[in-house]
Amino acid sequence: TTDITILAQQVFSCIKRMGERFGKVLIAKVLTGSADQKVKDWRFEELSTYGLMKDASQKDVLQLIDYLTAEKYLQPTDSQFPSLKLTDRAISVLRGELKVERKQAKRAEKVKMDVSSDLFEKLREVRRELAAKHKVPPYIIFSDETLREMCAFMPQTEDALLE
Repeated sequence: TTDITILAQQVFSCIKRMGERFGKVLIAKVLTGSADQKVKDWRFEELSTYGLMKDASQKDVLQLIDYLTAEKYLQPTDSQFPSLKLTDRAISVLRGELKVERKQAKRAEKVKMDVSSDLFEKLREVRRELAAKHKVPPYIIFSDETLREMCAFMPQTEDALLE
């Protein structure tokens, strides 16, 4: 989990400053500092929250707003064009009484492996033979990346290979 309290406070503050009368797309445009005509028409570029998330994409901000809505910090109105309202939970976050956490998927780091080209070529040949025998493309048997990992780790048992 990652603490996203500051980001959540920025979203909530922006919604409050916009009068809780607008939808998530316009809120995301204000937060990312968009030069959209609607932003200018409403003079939202004058808000202190304008451009607070200029380094994030609108898509990322929209996903954050969707997450905050799903977690009941924001409540969409029941109308043809739903606007977002702050819930009591959001008010508690703005006051610093509550933290907001979000689970993030861990990203595997690409590790540069020392790979023996002779072994790699032998494994590719075995893969080709297996693919021909089973009448499937070679990548169905193993990807090149898997072959490289086999070269780097050189498993000695079936269990080690499965690992």
